[in-house]
Amino acid sequence: MFEHSIEQMRLMVQGTTNDKELAKELKSMGLSVDDQLDVLTYMLKKPEYVATFKSIDGEIREAFVTRVLREVRSSR
Repeated sequence: MFEHSIEQMRLMVQGTTNDKELAKELKSMGLSVDDQLDVLTYMLKKPEYVATFKSIDGEIREAFVTRVLREVRSSR
């Protein structure tokens, strides 16, 4: 039981670290604060988007973020 609790805590901390790394990456892309928040919030609800974002870079990553922003805006 104790080991299970430790594992859950480790996964929570790991998730928080990954979220911070994702936020830093979005900031480094030169997005506005509003766009950063929109993309981050949306992507954290869709783990497959986070996985895609982490697996690509450069122009492809920028195009992906642009698509996510369009999706966010169209869902409002």
